[in-house]
Formats: sequence, C-alpha cells, structure tokens
Amino acid sequence: MELPPVLPPDESAPPPVTPVPSMTVSSDSGSAIWMALALTVIYVVLLIVLQSVLTVVLMVLKLPPPGAVVTTVLMFGAFGVTLGLTPLLTGLPIRELLPGRPGPAAAIPGAVLLALGGWIGALEIGALTEQVMPMPEWIAREFERLFQQSHPVASLVLLTVAPPIVEEALCRGLLLRAMLKRWSVTRSVVVSALVFGGIHLNPWQFFYATWLGLLLGWVYVRTRSLGLCVLLHALNNFLSWVLMRAQPEWAGSGSAVPEHLPVGWAAAGVALLMGGVLWLRKVPVVGKAES
Repeated sequence: MELPPVLPPDESAPPPVTPVPSMTVSSDSGSAIWMALALTVIYVVLLIVLQSVLTVVLMVLKLPPPGAVVTTVLMFGAFGVTLGLTPLLTGLPIRELLPGRPGPAAAIPGAVLLALGGWIGALEIGALTEQVMPMPEWIAREFERLFQQSHPVASLVLLTVAPPIVEEALCRGLLLRAMLKRWSVTRSVVVSALVFGGIHLNPWQFFYATWLGLLLGWVYVRTRSLGLCVLLHALNNFLSWVLMRAQPEWAGSGSAVPEHLPVGWAAAGVALLMGGVLWLRKVPVVGKAES
C-alpha cells in the first residue's frame, strides 16, 4: 500500500498566526480582584493626601479647616482620578461604575425595608463600639463640626451624595463584582464588606459600616443593581443626618457616649430586617449586572 505523496509547503501562504492572550486585566478574574483593591487603596490615599495638604495650607494661612463643601469636592476629586485609572488597570469601562436607575422594581420595597432595619441595627452596633472603646474628644468634635455645626445643606450633600456614589462604585461596582467572578458569594460579600468598613479609616465606623456592607452586598448579589445600592446607602446616611440634627439624648452628642437603643426601636429594626429579607428572597435573582 503506497502512501500519498507529501506536497512541499506553499511558501506563498502566510504563516499561521499564534493567538496572543489578551492583556486586559479583567480577563483574569484573580488579577481583577487585586486591581480593584489597588484602585480602592489609590482612592483612599489620594483623599488622605488631598485633605492633609489642604489642612496644612489652611493652618499656615490661619484659616478654618476644610468644611463639608470642600470635603465633598475632595472626595469627588480623588474619585475622579480613580475613575480615570480604572480602564487602564482593569479594562472596565468607566460607565460600569456609574450608578444607573435602581432596579429591578420588584426588589425596591424589600431593599428599602432591609436598609431601614439595617440602619437601626447600625445604631446599636455604633453604640456598643463607643461603649467599649470611647471616641477621643478631638475626633468627636471633628464629626460634630462637619455634620452638626456646618450648614445643613452642605452636611446633607456630604453624607447623602458623595459617599453613596463613591463608596458603592468602589466596593460594590468594582470590588464585589470582580470577586463574584472568582469567589463564592459568601466570601465575596464578606470581604467586600470588610473593605467597605476599612475605608472609613476609624474603628468607631468600621463595625457598623461592615454590617451595612454585608446588607448592601447581599442586595447587589440579588439584584445586580449598583443604582439600588447607591439609593439604599443614601437613605441610610440621610437617616443618620436627621438623627444627628435631632440629637435625641440616647444617641449621644459630641463626647457623650450613645446609649442602647430604646426597646421599641430595636423591635422595629428586627421586624424591618426580617420583612426585607423575606421580600427579597421572593424576588428572582438577577443574573446580569446592571450599571
């Protein structure tokens, strides 16, 4: 049996092209997590540097320290630089980190119930933290200056506009999204919540911020809606702004340590949390992320 003749190679034909792996960081989910963490650190470092430099300059000029308006501008400035670096480091378009409309609509009532109950729970966590580890007087005075003594509208914007947009974009839109592509839901939500607590840069906010991060992370997993997370974050901060302005005796003021929640508040918080969880568990999980 004769073998067919071997034909000489066609020298005119182009050489085969070897596929080149994509260099986009987002194609490697492990690298995407590290890049998301790096961007979060970049934002925090930029904000600290900007605030520190401006504070020193104002001290030299014998002017008051940065107020609520200036702090809001600094937050968006640091966030703008971070956004500009996002496509370069992750390959993720900037528009993916900008919140869209809250949705799905069926999940909104349950998410609001969850946020209300979570806010009440955060008050108790904050009170416990300060009872175990009282806040230094100079830090308490700084919080009071920014959120209670500054102009009401300026402090409201500082609480309900800048942090919800910036922190949700980083912790849910960037970090949690990257983690969910590689890790389990539980691990992703817990780690992203710890990072959320950590970027507040003080132990008196760390614990209740981590608690809220767990709730917001679960809402994101159920709905894949960054816009809804921003809305809930803003609602939480708005309620805190109202409480700081009202200054009930049990919530503490200045260096006064907050007391435990009134029993009625605690019961309402548990009921709202349970109602929110039950509502959201009936809503189908959305598979595709929304901006």
